Amino acid sequence: MHKSKENTNGTFSIGKTWNLDDLTTVESFTGPTATAQNREWAGDTGFTVTIGKPYFWNAQSDKEKKFFIASLIKIFGKYTGGRTPELTGFDQRELD
Repeated sequence: MHKSKENTNGTFSIGKTWNLDDLTTVESFTGPTATAQNREWAGDTGFTVTIGKPYFWNAQSDKEKKFFIASLIKIFGKYTGGRTPELTGFDQRELD
């Protein structure tokens, strides 16, 4: 998995690369177990992906967040023979 950024000229630069086998957890902060402080900090678009250590992502929108996480889980499952990373802190609506 690559972390990239879009350059001003429309090209992309890869900043970091991780082995997908190292993905263990995807955490949202929208569920009932999230503290008010974490919920406010992350909002509807923030989430943490643990790949060896936790990395915070902030999507442009709630729709983009859901699409990214769903794609990540699907690709992870195909890559690992059906495994799923641990999903924590999600509102039930996000898991449906």
